[in-house]
Amino acid sequence: MLVSSQSSTVGPAIPIAIHISDRIPEIEYHPYVLAHLDPVMDLHKKYNIVVQSYGPLSPVVRHPTGGTLKPVLKRIAERLSKDSGKEVDESGVLLLWTMQKGAVALTSSSKEERIKKFADTETLPELTKEEIDEIDKAGRKVHFRGYVSCSRS
Repeated sequence: MLVSSQSSTVGPAIPIAIHISDRIPEIEYHPYVLAHLDPVMDLHKKYNIVVQSYGPLSPVVRHPTGGTLKPVLKRIAERLSKDSGKEVDESGVLLLWTMQKGAVALTSSSKEERIKKFADTETLPELTKEEIDEIDKAGRKVHFRGYVSCSRS
């Protein structure tokens, strides 16, 4: 549900003007931007606003080394592979994390097998609360944006 208001405020002094439409907000959302987006995500949660996450795989496909998340994601992927009997990689873990955090994960690939693997994420076991917390904690140690937009509308 989206909030429709012309003069409401959220929190102490944040004016909002969100109108119901066929669009939902798109933001770069992954563990490496988590610390900076907590207030935004809290606001969306409070008003039941669904968020589309672009770049959810940035920590593994755009970060030069994978950073603090790499070993955490690898270990969780191994656990999911063992439990599901399917090959799960770090990208699959990030897609699960994104969905379990309440965002719609947007990603793409030019390779058919990757698209099928992304779709297969829906059949994987959920991450545990401890795994989500561990991903959150590792992500908060690094700030990395895979996309930077300087355009103004």
